[in-house]
Amino acid sequence: MAIEIYPLTAERIEDYFYYFDHVAFTDHAEWSRCYCTFYYFNSVTEIQLDGASKNDMKQHARRLIESGKLTGYLAYEGNAVVGWCNAGPRGGYDRLMEGTEICSDAEKSLPIKSIVCFSIAPNDRGRGIATALLNHVCAEAASQGYDAVEAYPKWGEGNNFEQYHGPIHMYERAGFRMIGEAGPYHVVRKAIK
Repeated sequence: MAIEIYPLTAERIEDYFYYFDHVAFTDHAEWSRCYCTFYYFNSVTEIQLDGASKNDMKQHARRLIESGKLTGYLAYEGNAVVGWCNAGPRGGYDRLMEGTEICSDAEKSLPIKSIVCFSIAPNDRGRGIATALLNHVCAEAASQGYDAVEAYPKWGEGNNFEQYHGPIHMYERAGFRMIGEAGPYHVVRKAIK
């Protein structure tokens, strides 16, 4: 069956939550309360949500999605979500915008779409779903007026959870080039204009 990719919208919010509640972290339960909100935290939000319950985090994610801040793409096989990619305007990610390690002050206003997370269903890993999502993000970004797509893969090897930004070799195959380093992460970018 073919993989179909759709943007996360309010109409798809229940699919998103079903995926995160029942599929995404069946093999890594300690991450199950994230709902892919980590990169929307700034220092204030982090303090406010420190120790928040899973339900509180889910409601925080719901507000972010309904406001249009939490964006990305769901990969479906039939009616089931089999993957997720958190991608959106770089300026929308508070964690990236705090400080200058990832993004210098001079670059903060550039029209760049960032990819901060991939999640592939445990039984569907290794089938090219992350690559399909990456290619879709790049195609969409070109039609949305972005100059480039940027991502932050971690140095070295690691399991699926340590490499939640996506593996560096996937980006290299897609034509991304390394433009910098930020702690344990590469900063890779692909010009799309």
